[in-house]
Amino acid sequence: MKANLLTLLLTALLQTVALALPPGYQILPNTTSPNGKLGLAFPKVTPEYNSPDADLLLVQISPYKVVEEIPRTFSTLTGNNASYLVTWTADSQYLLVIENCKWGADQVIRGEMTPGGACATTSLTGTIKHILTPMFAAAKAPPYNNLLPYIFDSETRVTWKGDRVIKDTGWQLLPNGNVKVDCTATNDPKGISPKRWAVRFVGTYTPEFDGFENPQITPVP
Repeated sequence: MKANLLTLLLTALLQTVALALPPGYQILPNTTSPNGKLGLAFPKVTPEYNSPDADLLLVQISPYKVVEEIPRTFSTLTGNNASYLVTWTADSQYLLVIENCKWGADQVIRGEMTPGGACATTSLTGTIKHILTPMFAAAKAPPYNNLLPYIFDSETRVTWKGDRVIKDTGWQLLPNGNVKVDCTATNDPKGISPKRWAVRFVGTYTPEFDGFENPQITPVP
């Protein structure tokens, strides 16, 4: 009974918030923080939907307020060959946003709520690319396409439900806000190119270190 009442109250709250959202926006399903105060807003299916200029917003639900714009590159989050996964720590202090394209993560963003109600974000994919890109350049391997030298391939570590990712063991938010990473970067996710470059990256992101301390990077056959 209590669960049903909580569902009804949350539904009513989200309907009220919808009146304050930018035109065409919605609170994305399964993105609300455990305390019910925060969520991610993104456009509904409209002509703006596939626009790279559409903002992904972390918002305070009631009263409505934009807290932070979450970085986004190519993923349309809920479009074709795209998905998203948002996890929070139980205290609603930390969140992890995984923005997937066809093969795996396009952007993985760690967020940390500050005492003043702001959110400090870190691109974990960007941090890893800073480590891997010199290795890729030294290998003189061909790029994945004209836009990207390589991509993150998560297919073997993703659990799907319909068209939604429900678990990605390649990027795990820990209760203390650290993030455990076990991902593969490659220029050839199909594994058919004679000039394939692929490495496995394993490490834990810690804000105290502001990065990955001694990550394990091994070639993938």
